[in-house]
Amino acid sequence: MARISDVIQLTEERPNELVRRFPERGMGDFRIGSQLIVREAQTAVFFRDGKALDTFEAGRHTLTTANLPLLTGFLSNLVFNEKTIFAAEVFFVNTRDFPNEKWGVGPVPLETPGQGWGWLLVGMNGTFHFQVNERE
Repeated sequence: MARISDVIQLTEERPNELVRRFPERGMGDFRIGSQLIVREAQTAVFFRDGKALDTFEAGRHTLTTANLPLLTGFLSNLVFNEKTIFAAEVFFVNTRDFPNEKWGVGPVPLETPGQGWGWLLVGMNGTFHFQVNERE
């Protein structure tokens, strides 16, 4: 039996998490009229069959045929009402700034031909920051 989600939200935030899928496994069963809660610094993207259909910014959204036009076009053979159930996946994308992320490589042995020194160990490291933005 399908488990229908009437409230779609992430109840806990994990540090340094870029994307989280709802539900974590399988397809979600959602109902027209369900509540989608997107927190600040998040974007929610509905997917079906590997294709991004609709995107929602921060706030509380009631899922209707008006704000899910791509999804409802995809399911156009159904008659929509408050009980209509559709299957999809929702990905919550974290859009906050990720400062001071660390990277590093090393040590890597490098041969020094012609120098007579044998092997040289070289390593590199640093920090960077990034943020997820909407692609044009």
